[in-house]
Amino acid sequence: MLTIDERLTNYSTNKQLHNKCFSLEKYFKHTPLLIIIASIKYMTTRIAAFVWTIFILVASLLPKEAMPRSSWTDFANFDKLSHLVSYAIFVFLWSKLLSAKVGKVKGARIAFYVSIALGLLMEFLQWQMNSGRYFEVLDIIANIIGSIIGLTAFYKFIKH
Repeated sequence: MLTIDERLTNYSTNKQLHNKCFSLEKYFKHTPLLIIIASIKYMTTRIAAFVWTIFILVASLLPKEAMPRSSWTDFANFDKLSHLVSYAIFVFLWSKLLSAKVGKVKGARIAFYVSIALGLLMEFLQWQMNSGRYFEVLDIIANIIGSIIGLTAFYKFIKH
């Protein structure tokens, strides 16, 4: 019987491991630990992407009065910086998640386009809800720049 290290070196790429891990019926009895490790890694990314999406939805649609105020959020460009960082993380997480399903380039493109659509939708809903928040073109620009940063980080740090 092969050790776990020997089994891991038998696979030439992570893609092969990923494909093997999701054919559970025929492969589970041979390498259950590898399947569990790959599944946990995939599920962690999935959970993080969904949680981050919910965070963006809630933070974008909260009324202005419900937004926390503190001394470190009072500087002029904090709002734009928060948009930039939020959408960079959004694109990075979703690119990572989708690339496992549809390939690196296609997954990253989908995540990028969805982030732009989400940003536009959130700005439109802020304008429609009359909650003290307004449609701002600069927020959309910050979202797009953040999305580009997330896309760039994904291509730079995720190799597959």
